[in-house]
Amino acid sequence: MKLKIIKRFFRSGNGELLGFVICMPLFVWLLMLLVSIAQLSITKEQITYLAYAAGRAAVVSENANDALNNAQAVVDESSNLSGFSNVNVDILFNGEPITESNINSISWQKGEYIVVRLTYTTDSLISGAIPFSDEEIDMNGTREMLMVMMIERPVPNDPYTSEWTNLS
Repeated sequence: MKLKIIKRFFRSGNGELLGFVICMPLFVWLLMLLVSIAQLSITKEQITYLAYAAGRAAVVSENANDALNNAQAVVDESSNLSGFSNVNVDILFNGEPITESNINSISWQKGEYIVVRLTYTTDSLISGAIPFSDEEIDMNGTREMLMVMMIERPVPNDPYTSEWTNLS
């Protein structure tokens, strides 16, 4: 008796409805996954570009003090990024952050490497689900971005540098 009722249920077209009802949560989950991936990639791109811009402002500076001030000015100017707050930049020279106490002892020369460390807090509601896992990635909270760059400021008394400055 039950078998006849089930066969009649599927024969009358209700099987398509049942398949749709079963597949709909999967489609919604996939859509949420795609949206969270897009959010994560846009967020990562924004903060990477900010770290690059701050680092670029630092490496073209004449000394370590100007580098720190220029990098912080870029970060302060771009502090209205959506989804971020408490954005701070540090310049690491030989693994140590540049501070007021060691700023005069740093030899800021072309070819030296610095590390731009950007610390920020993510405020936007980003949480992405990992497929086939019970874990959830929580991107909210304090994060850090590191970028290695080489100092590019002109070398004093360099004949090639003077040629480039006279082009404008």
